[in-house]
Amino acid sequence: MKICLVAQTFAPQKEGGAEISSRHTAENLSQRHEVVVLSLGRAGQAGVAPGPCASGGPYRLHRLRYRNSYLPEVGKAPAGRLARALWHLRNGLGAIDRAELAAFLTAERFDLIYAQNSAALQPALYRVARELGVPVCQHLRDYALLCPRTSMHRTGKNCATPCLGCRVLTARKRRAARSVGTTIAVSDFVRRRFAGSGVFSQAEAHVLHNTNTKRALSTAPTRRADAPPGCFTFGYLGALSPEKGLEVLLAAFAALPARLPPWVAPRLLIGGQGGAGYVAGLKARSAGAAVEWLGQVAPDEVFGRADAMVVPSLWHEPQSRVLIEAAVRGLPTLAAGTGGTTEVVRDQRLGWCYEADRPEALTALMARAARNGPEAFRESLATAFPGLVGFKGTAEDTGFYPALETILQAAAAAQARP
Repeated sequence: MKICLVAQTFAPQKEGGAEISSRHTAENLSQRHEVVVLSLGRAGQAGVAPGPCASGGPYRLHRLRYRNSYLPEVGKAPAGRLARALWHLRNGLGAIDRAELAAFLTAERFDLIYAQNSAALQPALYRVARELGVPVCQHLRDYALLCPRTSMHRTGKNCATPCLGCRVLTARKRRAARSVGTTIAVSDFVRRRFAGSGVFSQAEAHVLHNTNTKRALSTAPTRRADAPPGCFTFGYLGALSPEKGLEVLLAAFAALPARLPPWVAPRLLIGGQGGAGYVAGLKARSAGAAVEWLGQVAPDEVFGRADAMVVPSLWHEPQSRVLIEAAVRGLPTLAAGTGGTTEVVRDQRLGWCYEADRPEALTALMARAARNGPEAFRESLATAFPGLVGFKGTAEDTGFYPALETILQAAAAAQARP
């Protein structure tokens, strides 16, 4: 097949979990298919000029001109309130030149458009694909087609349904989505969330958890002996933003020493980036505690030092890659029971879940893990977390790509919906 893999943000731009998944998928599919990645670009911005670009991979990369004030990049500096409002308005109306998109798709003659995070290219992408008769498969990795913030989390609370403002700003995209014939959700929670919203109501829906990392990239690291005896290390890896629950994590960790015997010393490693002001506030809040702020690091800088990982997300996280990548390395996860998290942590017995907005519940789980020290905890893993024993979570182990290709081949055989 000739596949157009659409990802609004793509390497060498900064990557979050969705962007890493998109890149891994492009690399793998290129081994058996002709893949062209379609992303966004802005004239005058280094590394993301519109037009054909060097890809650094076994696929071609083309960037469409994005007609807005800034690109929807991972870890971008926060804009002012007015600038954000104008950006969302322009994005909601459509910031892609339909003629430019149509010319690209017509010239390439794709068998299938496989869209990853692509809300910033909508509604143009869906509409032009329908007009040209190119089938579309949409991989649902967040809630951007329901919520411009992508998280359905506002003022510290999760939204059960899109609010009026979100419905207005996504209306044109949701109407255009009726022509999409196939969807793949990263969790059943995400599938149900979109089904309940009425978006993609005519599409054939599938669920594939984020198990697309190659075995060679998920090998268990050698645990470094950088911690003193009795030091129990918790790890966090991900974006540093309010919906990720960092405040809950720091509050739970601050209360932890009082719950442990004096010979157990807890430590918290935090890997990731966020807004400068927000991160500065977090660091001030944790001053004097045994918290190491690592910044943006390779995953094994955290996995290789941690005894257990923590995923304290307040928003309904679609399905964090950390849950799988930690388990592949033999690490259990203490996780907020939100979104698709329970489908991995609780259902597969890879860790413990707690109520997301209760720091005391997280403290209790952290104390339960650490109370007998790191050595005793490691010896208890098989009993406490039986799903970790022989856990098979890589792309090869789960058959992720054969399953994906079966879905994509069926999607390509279908016609774009009128």
